[in-house]
Amino acid sequence: MTVTAMNDVLMFAAWSALCFAGFYAAMQVVFLPVRVCLWDEPTLTAAEFTRANPDQAWVVDWFPFALLPMVPLFIVVFIEIAKTKVWYLAIFLFPLVFFPWLFLPMAGLEIVAGITLLFPARNSGRPMQVIRSPKVRRAGWVRLASTVGLLAVVAGVVVWVRV
Repeated sequence: MTVTAMNDVLMFAAWSALCFAGFYAAMQVVFLPVRVCLWDEPTLTAAEFTRANPDQAWVVDWFPFALLPMVPLFIVVFIEIAKTKVWYLAIFLFPLVFFPWLFLPMAGLEIVAGITLLFPARNSGRPMQVIRSPKVRRAGWVRLASTVGLLAVVAGVVVWVRV
């Protein structure tokens, strides 16, 4: 194995590790409100929730449509992070910022409606869960504060690295 091939392998390993670390940190920020505020609240499946609350059934179908404006807005953030000359920082920051950014509309739903959606793990076979509780508004404020705080720290780091 040549030195160049070994460097390529090490760079791929570093890239993968940083990308995974950013993804893992982002998921911790996304799940923080549920773990802190809603860990003991009862849940309903989406079907049970729509049967019990037909006037609020829109909540179950709302979230995918709320994601649509977030993706183009993230492109602006993506371009600013991509201007960073330190590649390993950019690789870590992309997933770290992307997932909390996508879940930002969830904070609005939690604050306004007092309802949150819990998405199942990808291949778990479990349906989406819904929590409706007075504690959900507090979870929405925690989600909003943690996401805005994270974005402020990332913006500060990006500006600091660029200078």
